Amino acid sequence: MQRMIDIVIADDHPLYKMGLRESIDEDSTLRIVGDAEDGQKALSMVREIQPDVLVLDLEMPVMNGVDVLRSLAQERESTHVIVLTMHDDSETFEQVMELGAVGYLLKDSAAKEIRRGIHAVAEGEYYISPSLSGQALRTQKDVETGAESRLGLLQLTAMERTVLRHISSGQKSTEIAEELHVSPRTVENHRANICRKLDLRGPYALLRYAYEHRTFL
Repeated sequence: MQRMIDIVIADDHPLYKMGLRESIDEDSTLRIVGDAEDGQKALSMVREIQPDVLVLDLEMPVMNGVDVLRSLAQERESTHVIVLTMHDDSETFEQVMELGAVGYLLKDSAAKEIRRGIHAVAEGEYYISPSLSGQALRTQKDVETGAESRLGLLQLTAMERTVLRHISSGQKSTEIAEELHVSPRTVENHRANICRKLDLRGPYALLRYAYEHRTFL
């Protein structure tokens, strides 16, 4: 039996929050334990309830989502944060990920994708919306030419490219392992080898690379 995942949602738009609640409630393993309409209330709830996941809108009154993330990082709270936003740009993406968010979803994401993202971050994995544009995932330092990208991918084995393709579609290691009929440890080894061959460093570099280069996979 799967464990229950306790969630606090923070969004100041009543209609959107109602739809978000309905989509989360479709999964019997997800349980909403708090509901905040401003950032200060969201921060207080995380401190008091200690949920597994905070689903956080960035544009909120009293205290915005970025300031909530900054406070949580300073306090070293164990709650995993998944940002839900309309912003599809590299500056916002880089800022919130550097502040400790482990998920980034666009607000127009499908209900199933939101639930998948919550499950992923609850297990400590990174989850980035597959609908996020490639441009938003790029930083000036990381931009590569198409030829250089393809050359890097040539270093990978067929299985490593298969794993990378699954990563680009937002799948977790356990899901990839089940689909490929291998152990999760084998998937983790492939992920490590990909990072080594492509010189990828940092907690979400592999995800960013996979999404950025998915057209070549």
